[in-house]
Amino acid sequence: MDSSAKKTDEIMKKAAPVMITMYGICCLLWLIMTFTMVNRQVSSQVGMTDALVFSEDWECDGRFYSMEHISEAPRDPEGRIVATKKLPEDLTNNDLLNFNGKNIHFNVYIEEKLIYSFLDAAQLGQKGQESLFHHIYLGAENAGKTITIVVYPAYDDNSCLLDYMRICSHAVYIEDYFSNFGLGFFISILIVILGFLMVLEYFVHIRSSKRYNFLALGMFTSLVGIWSAIETQIPVLLMGSYSAIILMFDYAVLFLSWYPLTRFITSMFTFTNRVAEIIVCLCQTLFAGVIIYSVYIRHSVDFHDVLKYMYIDAVVFFLCVAGSALKNFIDSKKNKTQLKMGKLPVIAGLILAVSILADLIIFMAANRSGVDAAQYSRMGVAVFMIMIYIGSLIRNVDNEKLADETVSARRLAYVDPLTHLGNRTAFECECEQLEKKMAAGNYDFIIVSMDLNNLKQVNDSGGHDEGDRFLQRAARMIWDSFGHVGECFRVGGDEFVVVIRPDSMEKSGAGHEGIFSRKKNAAVESAVLSIDSAELEKRYRRSLNRLETAENNYNANNPRYPLQIACGFARLKNTDPQTIEEMIKVSDALMYADKRKKKSKA
Repeated sequence: MDSSAKKTDEIMKKAAPVMITMYGICCLLWLIMTFTMVNRQVSSQVGMTDALVFSEDWECDGRFYSMEHISEAPRDPEGRIVATKKLPEDLTNNDLLNFNGKNIHFNVYIEEKLIYSFLDAAQLGQKGQESLFHHIYLGAENAGKTITIVVYPAYDDNSCLLDYMRICSHAVYIEDYFSNFGLGFFISILIVILGFLMVLEYFVHIRSSKRYNFLALGMFTSLVGIWSAIETQIPVLLMGSYSAIILMFDYAVLFLSWYPLTRFITSMFTFTNRVAEIIVCLCQTLFAGVIIYSVYIRHSVDFHDVLKYMYIDAVVFFLCVAGSALKNFIDSKKNKTQLKMGKLPVIAGLILAVSILADLIIFMAANRSGVDAAQYSRMGVAVFMIMIYIGSLIRNVDNEKLADETVSARRLAYVDPLTHLGNRTAFECECEQLEKKMAAGNYDFIIVSMDLNNLKQVNDSGGHDEGDRFLQRAARMIWDSFGHVGECFRVGGDEFVVVIRPDSMEKSGAGHEGIFSRKKNAAVESAVLSIDSAELEKRYRRSLNRLETAENNYNANNPRYPLQIACGFARLKNTDPQTIEEMIKVSDALMYADKRKKKSKA
């Protein structure tokens, strides 16, 4: 990894706490605003049993229009639209005229008497209100009378309308609205929760692996889930007078979602310019911050115009991703390397892109009318996440298979198949590591040479199968005696070696695959148990006593083939010259002396 990549990794590591803090605040605010307001203003009042649809057949200048397309009606010289309609005959005192006014100001009259006025010219610096629910009291005394709504559209497009108009009580209206848009809302909530769990899993389990792409995917998922939930208008309905804050939140999270999405997608590329990636992402975030500041703080940009800036941001995002993907493809061909991403993430990304594009086309074709801008994006995100999870599971299975193959290869390369101790190759690797330690200076260790007596006689009289069992029995004794203080190797037919180092890992003694287990954990340098030189030799003496005790206990049962293991040892600091070759000579000499001694006693 080059220096620039290391620097960007350090930046990401330092930025991660800030990112998760911002993300956590967003999620917390969203969950508070959602779940604490579900029962807001819902009372036990009873009006009409069912919500009466009241948006159709409004008369404007002799023609009839739907309030959902009221911006198409003719306007008078003052730019007003005047719409009239008869109220139902069965009104009760609990019935309200409920609707969602979008980018529109209006007065409501019954028989030319003003009963409701909404002519507030600006909110948070906008000409229009974007989206705000109104609940206008009607009363039984107005049954059958003519209601007139004088409309002042804020803009000259289809975004100005009175949407989802119903006559019923407040509680019934909320229930009716949930019946139509609740599924999309709760799917969005599930997406938010899924993203939160991914972020939580990153910080709990995989933070040390530098997999920032997992963090980015979780943040993107939760942010898009918040946006799609707001697009159902249910949070706006529940929050009442706080709807402007909800809408501000809506655009803010949508702007901020581009950074984690870019980070996640580019992380799947084999060749990635991390510096350029971070610069682009930061520029996108800065652009979003400037727009949000201009709208909500300086009021220099109208709320209605934010959408075109979002399109610019989206175009920049897709251009960056497309450029990175093309460069990644070219570099992969040039370097003759396989692309890092598989087919499933590509398909998932295409589904997500198509769903977002479909919503964008529908929204533009409707000329910003009151359509759900996240209708397909919501499902696209859900399918995207499911496919990414499936892809993760497939990768995990493949990694497990690869790990098993690596384990098998390591066993073949480093483990003696008969005794499961380290083989000669493993001992040679151990010696290389010891030489590196010795070169660093001030290091000490012990080499123990061992030889199994009478193996040839066992093979001659009992056959090689019996000889193999004899070897396995001896190997088990050696491991049980020395395995917890050092590494055990079978380096020849009846020859064994044990290496006792000050930094040897303490092992439980269960099983005898010491060299194999230690190789997997060699990186855990901070977990080693350091001992002084005196303790090093004490370890050898205690282990040797355990081996002799095991021999005596076995031979006390008068087996057909008594078992004797000759031992000799050499310690580095007591050897001159201080080389591994010289230590092996010393330990072998002592081992052969012990071998002769034991044979003479037999």
